[in-house]
Amino acid sequence: MDLNHKDIVYDEKEDEYEIIEYIGSGGFGHVYKTRKKIDNSIWALKTIHPIVNNEQDIKAILNEGKNALKIRNENVICYIYFHDGTKFNNLPPYIIMEYAKGLIIDFTI
Repeated sequence: MDLNHKDIVYDEKEDEYEIIEYIGSGGFGHVYKTRKKIDNSIWALKTIHPIVNNEQDIKAILNEGKNALKIRNENVICYIYFHDGTKFNNLPPYIIMEYAKGLIIDFTI
């Protein structure tokens, strides 16, 4: 399921994030610029393609998402919410993370 401009997604507190711009896509899914409605802050949202169909890969992705939420470092884009597709079952799995304005990670690394 793709998301569109003005679609709403949620974090664990059920705060609303509005899709404001499609940024691009990669091997795991699409990336969007979002606006948190409660405070107008800007965040990135990465969807995860539903191409994973075996239990081992699903567990690995869930484990990676949960572990990534724990990482806090000034040199790392922080994840703030990992949606595995169950809480909001009308939405695809996604990650809400810090938005790095103007950075192209391929060139930064």
